[in-house]
Amino acid sequence: MIEHPLRRALDAETHARPSVAVSAPSTIFHLALTGVSSLETELDARLTAIGGKLLHRTDRQAVCETPSGRLKWERHSEFVTWTLFIEDNPGGASPPLWWSDFDGECVTSLEVAIVPRAEAEVAITERSKELARSSVSGGFATVQSDFRMGQSGRTLIEIELNGDDPPRFGRLIRRLIELETYRNMALLGLPVAQEALRALDQLEADLRRMSGSMPAASDNAADAQLLTDLTALAARLERVRCDVSFRLGASDAYAALFAQRVVELREERIEGSERVSVFLNRRFAPAMATCASLTRRLDAAGLRIDRVSALLRTRVDVAVERQNSALLTSMNERAAAQLRLQQAVEGLSVFAIAYYLTGLLERPLAALGAYWPWLDAPLIPALIAVVAVAALWFGMRRLKKDVPAPQP
Repeated sequence: MIEHPLRRALDAETHARPSVAVSAPSTIFHLALTGVSSLETELDARLTAIGGKLLHRTDRQAVCETPSGRLKWERHSEFVTWTLFIEDNPGGASPPLWWSDFDGECVTSLEVAIVPRAEAEVAITERSKELARSSVSGGFATVQSDFRMGQSGRTLIEIELNGDDPPRFGRLIRRLIELETYRNMALLGLPVAQEALRALDQLEADLRRMSGSMPAASDNAADAQLLTDLTALAARLERVRCDVSFRLGASDAYAALFAQRVVELREERIEGSERVSVFLNRRFAPAMATCASLTRRLDAAGLRIDRVSALLRTRVDVAVERQNSALLTSMNERAAAQLRLQQAVEGLSVFAIAYYLTGLLERPLAALGAYWPWLDAPLIPALIAVVAVAALWFGMRRLKKDVPAPQP
């Protein structure tokens, strides 16, 4: 038995990005960065600078022990994440100085403060009137946040524990971190969609103008110009589609992951508080609807351009068919005239050949007249001319019959 070359890679994918067991009280700092040029070099340089120790590493993730706490690095398709776990910390701590020195552009910056239930009442913040609270994981914990960036640039999420299960709590932390990370990555498509919608508005206005300017009667010059304009419009539409296709596709995938993480939280409503998923979906759902609307409008604009182009091409084809029909009729008339002229020339050529043949025979007859005087009679040349004309006429008709007719 031969092992499939991808078997081990598929097995590693099943166990990729495991959760880190976390105990309370703890503080977790999380970063999601895009535009990172060299991932492995960044990880090695970071460990060297902070004196960290590598515990586990693959090509897509690594877990390290640092003086500040446990550090986890993960590589995704278009971003990387850094997560720092500082245990035995009830919240309010600041990340180490090197935390702000990572290469790349920050998309998500989170601070997750974890406190036991006895200390949770004090952690209820009064900093925002729009505070979302949910009981999650079947009552195992309570999550609250206003999902606003503080002065430090981080979004604070506070978690109140109702039990002591570090592995289960680590899975909850991972879901919350991924929830916010995937939400922000999905929202990257919104500015792209809004800009593309403005370009699409102008494109649809141009299409309406071109459709309205199509003349009722066929005009070859106007139809050719309109077809050129429609081709340029189709090229503009494809440029817009190419500019947004990757971002919209990625946003759709991240939105699906966000929805999956919401389901995995198993939220329960807390009386007097808005659920976390309801709070986040209040603006997230319209943003994703805007992206979906752009996709539908791009497809609809493409179909309208195809329909107008098809109608215009049909008119051009009909006009070309008319021109071809008129040209064929003219060619048939010229061919018929040439045939009649050829037949007339053939008739004249019979008499011309007979005339020359009669002239050629007169000299031998004149020489033979000395021996046979009856050959000098005036009737003999006339008979020879009649016989020559008849023979040539019937010979040419026989030749025409033997020549095969042209195939249609």
